[in-house]
Amino acid sequence: MTRVVALLFVAVAAVPAGAQEPAPPGDQPPTFRTGVDLVTIDVAATDSRGQPVRNLRAPDFVVKVNGRERRVVSAQHVHYDVAAMQKEFAATRHEETFFTTNIGPSTGRMILIAVDQGNIRPGAVRQLLRTAAAFVDGLAPTDQVAFVAYPAPGPEVSFTTDRLRIRQAMEQVVGMQRPYHAKFNIGLSEAIAIHDRFDETVLKTVVARECRGLQAVEQVDTCQREVMSDAAGQSRHVRDETDLSLQGLQMLLRRLAIIDGHKTIVLISEGLVLEDLGGDAEEVARLAARARAGLNVLLMDVTGGDVLTSVLPPTPAADRAMQTRGLEDLAVMSRGTLYQVIGTGRAVFDRLASELSGYYVLGVEESAGDRDERRYHRLDVEVRRQGVTLRSHRAFVVSSAIGASREPRQRLVDALSSPFSVADVPLRVTSFAFQDHGDPSKVRVAIAAEVDQPGATPAEYEVGYVMFDREGVMASSGTTKQRLTPVDGRPDAPLEFLLATSVDPGVYTLRFGVVDASGRRGSVVRDVNAWRTEGEEFAVGDLMIGNVVDEPGQPMTPQLEPRIHQNRVGAYLELYAADPASLDGTSVSVDVAEDQNGPPLVTVPARFYKGPRPNTVIAQTPVSTDALPPGRYVARVRITRNGTPRGALSRPFILEPSAPSATSALLAPADFTEWVPKFSRDRLVQADFVAGILDLLAQGTTVPAEAMTEARAGRFGMAALEALTAGDESVAAFLKGLDLFLTGQPAQAATQFNAAAGPRREHFPSALYLGASLADAGRDADAAGVWQLALASLPPGRTLPDAIAPVVYTMFADARLRTGQASSVVDVLEPMKGGMRNADVYKRLGLAYVMTGRYEEALPVLRDVLSTAPADQEAIFAIVLAQYQVTSRDGVPIPSGDLDELRKHARAYKGAQRALVNRYLDAIGTK
Repeated sequence: MTRVVALLFVAVAAVPAGAQEPAPPGDQPPTFRTGVDLVTIDVAATDSRGQPVRNLRAPDFVVKVNGRERRVVSAQHVHYDVAAMQKEFAATRHEETFFTTNIGPSTGRMILIAVDQGNIRPGAVRQLLRTAAAFVDGLAPTDQVAFVAYPAPGPEVSFTTDRLRIRQAMEQVVGMQRPYHAKFNIGLSEAIAIHDRFDETVLKTVVARECRGLQAVEQVDTCQREVMSDAAGQSRHVRDETDLSLQGLQMLLRRLAIIDGHKTIVLISEGLVLEDLGGDAEEVARLAARARAGLNVLLMDVTGGDVLTSVLPPTPAADRAMQTRGLEDLAVMSRGTLYQVIGTGRAVFDRLASELSGYYVLGVEESAGDRDERRYHRLDVEVRRQGVTLRSHRAFVVSSAIGASREPRQRLVDALSSPFSVADVPLRVTSFAFQDHGDPSKVRVAIAAEVDQPGATPAEYEVGYVMFDREGVMASSGTTKQRLTPVDGRPDAPLEFLLATSVDPGVYTLRFGVVDASGRRGSVVRDVNAWRTEGEEFAVGDLMIGNVVDEPGQPMTPQLEPRIHQNRVGAYLELYAADPASLDGTSVSVDVAEDQNGPPLVTVPARFYKGPRPNTVIAQTPVSTDALPPGRYVARVRITRNGTPRGALSRPFILEPSAPSATSALLAPADFTEWVPKFSRDRLVQADFVAGILDLLAQGTTVPAEAMTEARAGRFGMAALEALTAGDESVAAFLKGLDLFLTGQPAQAATQFNAAAGPRREHFPSALYLGASLADAGRDADAAGVWQLALASLPPGRTLPDAIAPVVYTMFADARLRTGQASSVVDVLEPMKGGMRNADVYKRLGLAYVMTGRYEEALPVLRDVLSTAPADQEAIFAIVLAQYQVTSRDGVPIPSGDLDELRKHARAYKGAQRALVNRYLDAIGTK
């Protein structure tokens, strides 16, 4: 299988003199101001329990290069404080759904999980990878994790905080070790001894065993030649497997070398034979030193044997020792440890988690010749303290710059050759996929990038990209030298780049990179889903958001995070269908929300326009942002076909400050749904409430007397049996459901209530408790739907008892408010304003009015609530907001008496929006 990256050489990494590691929280970065040139060396120091030793000083270390001792000028311990890392992650996390960036938290570690799949039997690694996935999930959220399975083809994931992508990649690895099929049962160590070492003693032993029973000299000679041939074949086979494995590992280390910083590799393998291959092992150690990567090897247990092999090898211990020595040598030479894994490997990963929490950066005095990259320097590090285990690289490789002499175009190739992001130049990259209008069998992929820091000076950059399919085959690539200018011409913006390419439908890995005139590099790795659109029954392109275009139906320029300068934001979406008539039942609505999962602040239906091809329709609409304050938002489109949801897409945008229009009003940065209490079943199980429900049951239907007697005595299970005996299955189902609900079994109760409630939920007691069972399971939308239908099914003129009605209407309103459906609350509660005057119900109606922008109608309702509950925090904030909206929109001063009353209520407000309440009051008082 062709792999273009295998043809691209990468520059070796180095640590410049006096280089500084970004400081994890709790420690200062290594800083060397000594008056002499220094080189840095990473060293791990642990005690007998695997805990990092943190109190070593420079005199405690002895460093020798090529056998000659060097002066250790400084020793800086780098410690990772997981709690502090979690705080930083919460403040700086990025949503890679919208864009991919190489700008990550500075406090995270770089940990690479690598699987030597060529030396693992099919299926053998799955259990260990499940443990590895749990290990990854337990890392600090700022830790950058990557995953690679080699040799190719195998899944690759760049360094990311997205744990789901890592787990999904792990699930793709099976193991691809190829067994060697021979005529004779010859051990691996025997085959290498016979073929590589010409060991006559071993040959005679194997011939005596495998050729026993042969008498004729000719037969024995023939058998011996066949044994030697089998041994040669097995030796060559293992050499080929070793070469592939080492090549994959070396390529991986070369790719890591262009990424600055300390890295940890966790290598999983069943064994690797390195007999007589010491030069290649030394090359691995040298590359690991260049990459600043510690190599920890997890050696999987193979005592279970291969299920495909019926005969056990004759020399299992010697074979295993040979496989183990190779990996142990690699680990020891590459600042790591070999761990023997038995079972799930949980204990090993726990040990790793402990050991990875810190390391030392030693500042060592430089000597002539250190920066000669062609030389291999032997490195030995010891510690003058008992009970401390040190791990360091055995190779010493350093250069004054990371390939600085290479041309910008070649440095770009270096960056694009790596499956890992490079962060010298900050990048944010996103992608859009549409049907190629010229060739509908293709997918047009637009790539939008923001380059460098905000406020960067316009300059020329080498820019390039490569797209690989899932098999590692290059699908599209390109490079250009281009002068980049700020986004929208704003002096405080990063630089902008946009390109487009056409590919076949499929899932791709995009590598995008830039190099500036000084040689700084930046790259990101992003998954691109170019889904098929031609010939599909129904398909959509990606959502584009931006300033409203002048002519409806025309596309807008793809942007990473567009800035909206108007009082409207535009949304553009292409829909495709094999039969254009099938689009007739399709509708698209556009929401604007504060974040991807937040409730909609504004919802507008999209209009349809004719597309560039007969099977294409364009959904487009402007969405008013008058009521939104400046800031970041997410636009979401919801696609429905014949009443069934068919998909949702979202994109972020930034709303810039603009002059308010005549009808504009500020929408409070608060989510009223956060104030809605969670569902509670407490009131529904109280004896007086259940008694009222039984009275309601008796009014609505004829209940067998025996069943009602048992029910009023609290024996609902027996009551259900009496009703069933009397032939009333509906009442029996209700009473059985009530018995289950009251005994804490709402899921089972829901089945009974569903059967008793009727298709239109006309049996109110059953519908009431059915909704409660659903709400108890977190299904608010379903619960509210049941309650709303049941309320609508009440006979004309029939009202609920005073003890029941407020409970039902409050539960319904809370369920709708929790799902952001305030308009439905208004529809149900508004007709009751002149009847039931319950503070809890009125409060829900007032909040629903505010959430739907009906501020004038909210004011009298909220005043009514505060007349009986003057300290209600939600009602206070809602009435201040509503009055501000009315006053600001209409420009009518509030009467002094009403203002005094409002200020009195505001003084009782102790909530999180206190500053905003004061601002609203100040503004109201000046009108």
